[in-house]
Amino acid sequence: MTTFSAVDAGLVARSQHKALPIGRLGSDDHSVSRREEGAIDLTLPVDAPRVLVTGTDRWATDRAARVLAKSGCEVLRCHDDDVATGSCYALEPDRVCPLDSGFDVAVTIRPRPLPRPTISEFGAVCAHRAGMPVVVAGNTVLNPFAQIAAAVTSEDDLMTTVARVADSVEDRAVLDFATVAPTTELR
Repeated sequence: MTTFSAVDAGLVARSQHKALPIGRLGSDDHSVSRREEGAIDLTLPVDAPRVLVTGTDRWATDRAARVLAKSGCEVLRCHDDDVATGSCYALEPDRVCPLDSGFDVAVTIRPRPLPRPTISEFGAVCAHRAGMPVVVAGNTVLNPFAQIAAAVTSEDDLMTTVARVADSVEDRAVLDFATVAPTTELR
């Protein structure tokens, strides 16, 4: 297995305009595996669907992450298990934000109706703001993502929907905030 630092991986991913894998959920794991000291597992094919999984309840996001991983997707998270004490990976020196490493689609799992995004769903909000597609799965009553969702689906059809949405953005380059030009010039 070849390893790179998180910084090297970001440069390689951006130079190839394809996201590189950062970890994989094992078949018997209950949560996404943790990377070792910034190493990247390059054992997945470069074109494997990369999915940022968020949701209202950890048990539901873990279940969806297992289903997606068993179907061949690479699962990313944007915070530790306990969001109340954990922090967004963009703020952690030893973590990589999924927006920086790249992914194909964000998913938020909503097993119960809530009128506003929960703190554990803010990865889906960030994904939308960065122009990435968001899939909402589960209970969609009082869905705060209804207007921005690329797709809304049941948990039973999650993999099919994620594959369809990921295929529609397959050629999309990894967003690199450092090279994005301003949309207007100041004079």
